[in-house]
Amino acid sequence: MANGLEKHERSILNKIHEKGWEVYDSTNAHTRDDAEKSIRKGPTRILENGKRYVLLPKTKSPKDPKVVFSTIEEIVNREPPTISIDGERFPWTGFIPYEDHIKVNTNVGHFISYENFLSSIASILQV
Repeated sequence: MANGLEKHERSILNKIHEKGWEVYDSTNAHTRDDAEKSIRKGPTRILENGKRYVLLPKTKSPKDPKVVFSTIEEIVNREPPTISIDGERFPWTGFIPYEDHIKVNTNVGHFISYENFLSSIASILQV
């Protein structure tokens, strides 16, 4: 039987892409240099349990840190990224999938089901 990630991985990535975002592995991104290395690797196509992922806007050059950071600044200056969980909006930076739930990286640190996460993705800023 498939765990939550295996069962929902394609839906998660597709829904995020539909909103105009890319998913990058940020597990080892602790500094700006690390973040640039993560961007140079390009968007992830496979999610893994326990890895930290960040959403960055789609660009014509998804492996160019300068282009990606410039696009982030434009978006954040207009409206910081938020997600709706249980009817409330929270600033968020990404997520960590686990076998049976997702940790949404908000100022609270929400642990929610895959089904609730998929519903919440619909509330993120369309870019």
